[in-house]
Amino acid sequence: MSPDLVALCRFRQHLCRRLGASLLLLVCSSFYFHAAVATERCYDLDHELPAGVDSESGYRMQRYRAAVPDSLAGGCVVDKIAVAQAFDTGAWRFIDVYPPKGLGPDPLDGHWIISEKHNNIEGSTWLPEVGRGHLEPEYEDYLARNLNAISNGNKSTPLLFYCTSDCWQSWNAARRAISRGYTRVLWFPAGIDGWLELERQLVPAQAINFLATYQQDSTDVSERKSKN
Repeated sequence: MSPDLVALCRFRQHLCRRLGASLLLLVCSSFYFHAAVATERCYDLDHELPAGVDSESGYRMQRYRAAVPDSLAGGCVVDKIAVAQAFDTGAWRFIDVYPPKGLGPDPLDGHWIISEKHNNIEGSTWLPEVGRGHLEPEYEDYLARNLNAISNGNKSTPLLFYCTSDCWQSWNAARRAISRGYTRVLWFPAGIDGWLELERQLVPAQAINFLATYQQDSTDVSERKSKN
């Protein structure tokens, strides 16, 4: 190595030692600033429906596991940062509509016969099978009475719908809430997968009994706030 190159390397090492801490702080601060910016895009009720949606019903009717749109007519599309911030403050009600494998609800006692374990975001209400394109009347009633209970009858309550990534059922469920007059409907397209990207934890999920109605645990939000 030439003397000039050796001198240059030593100068760079010296400069890095002198400025390293300051540069590291600047880079980390800049990264945190950009990473912490939440995205929430809201759309008018008459916003054009995306491709792949049935024009008559306004819902996706098949192939629910596919690339999802980036809009929600009458609602807001949010990213994982916005969801994390809302989770930490208890600002929104989280509704998981993941469709589990199994036989569905038992017609006698309403418990869900599920063949796989499911985890979701802590504090979420799990309402399976309410995101299909067509719902039978009993499923419509299951969704309606639980949304009413989750919101305490207040249709301006912020309701966040999610599933996994590339899951049209969460989009459909959000659309149904909008059609029922809920005015603060949010959709999290990245769902559980986006939550895990933040290295946040999931907890074992329990579906709301098909013949029952959601009952709020008053400790959910307060305990969550105390952890943050």
